[in-house]
Amino acid sequence: MVYRFARDVARALGDVTEAEVYEALQADKRLPIPAIGMGEERVLSIWGRTRNGKALSVVVWQQESWDWVILQVRALQPDEAAFFARWEAER
Repeated sequence: MVYRFARDVARALGDVTEAEVYEALQADKRLPIPAIGMGEERVLSIWGRTRNGKALSVVVWQQESWDWVILQVRALQPDEAAFFARWEAER
């Protein structure tokens, strides 16, 4: 799969680096959560963890078969992080 950042998303990462985004997307344990975007398109929120343990939500949109566009990145909220940690422990 090829991931690329949508326009201006990489500049709005805050305390998350691009490398951490790719780490979360390539983590061994990832939780994909299907959703509907603001424009009614199907998107996928992928919850993953960086090598240093930061839990992230990366929202992607499938542009073509193997091409995905990164639309949003954020740290998981405390309740999401707790759920994700339980999910990881079960895998």
